[in-house]
Amino acid sequence: MQFPTGEIKAALAELIIIRLHGVLLRRAQPRRLTRLLVLDEAWRVASSTHLENLAREGRAFGAGIAIGTQYPGDLPPDLSGALCTKVYLKNQQPDHKKAVVRALCGANSGPEAANLHDVLERLTQFEGLIQNQQYLPYSRFKLVPYFARVEQQTKAA
Repeated sequence: MQFPTGEIKAALAELIIIRLHGVLLRRAQPRRLTRLLVLDEAWRVASSTHLENLAREGRAFGAGIAIGTQYPGDLPPDLSGALCTKVYLKNQQPDHKKAVVRALCGANSGPEAANLHDVLERLTQFEGLIQNQQYLPYSRFKLVPYFARVEQQTKAA
């Protein structure tokens, strides 16, 4: 199905978010994750107050939220702050690196920010940074892409 405009796509996503939040509010609070809402190209709904509310309250109702966007600056600070885990992959654009430094350090200047900017400069393909309660202030990681895992499995067999 092809939707005619980005506005209609954003409106439909907003309606789904509102509906999901309403359903969750009427259910028991399992205090453990039982479902996951995945939003790719989240810039379309990043300014949604309903999404921010769902991100703040969702875990109590068993719902996790995974938000994907190519540009870290797409997410408003209040929404980003409501997310427990943040993953930043390598990005070459200076403005996006600044947004990552600001998100992880709270500022773009000072020794900590300069060090983080150097870390971002040295990231290679499939590398990134993760931040959550277990990885503070952040940790560097390397993804093993699917094609590499398949190669490894084939060689091992």
